[in-house]
Amino acid sequence: MTLSENTIKVLKNFATINPSIKILPGKELTTVAEAKNILSKAIIEDEFPQEFGIYDLGSFISTLGLVDTPNLKFDEKYVTIFDSTGRSKIRYFFDANQEGNSNQVIMPDPQVAFTLTPETFGKIKKAAGTLGHNQISITPNNG
Repeated sequence: MTLSENTIKVLKNFATINPSIKILPGKELTTVAEAKNILSKAIIEDEFPQEFGIYDLGSFISTLGLVDTPNLKFDEKYVTIFDSTGRSKIRYFFDANQEGNSNQVIMPDPQVAFTLTPETFGKIKKAAGTLGHNQISITPNNG
């Protein structure tokens, strides 16, 4: 499996929320801050084949950067990270203590839902920076 740039960016973002992560099989990644005050969920283009835990996500991301195009081969207790030539190989062991920990939080149904695209969010951030604002407010139309 080869990780896309977007998946690596999501993992880097998640490392700022929680240094550890439990990855479940599939295309969905979730993380929760240790204080339980931030929850993040992302649907990625890559599909992880199995469940595994990473104790230090920053270290894992740095390890991925040691090879030109990180390819991953999963085993039960570790993942082998290798380059496009197959000559450079690194065995990165999973966090055995992540077995019982879950980044899943059961949230109630939302009272309000909306879509905020990356493009729109970028425009809002640009406008806020230009106008010197550090807060935004999202309010509904028609009440």
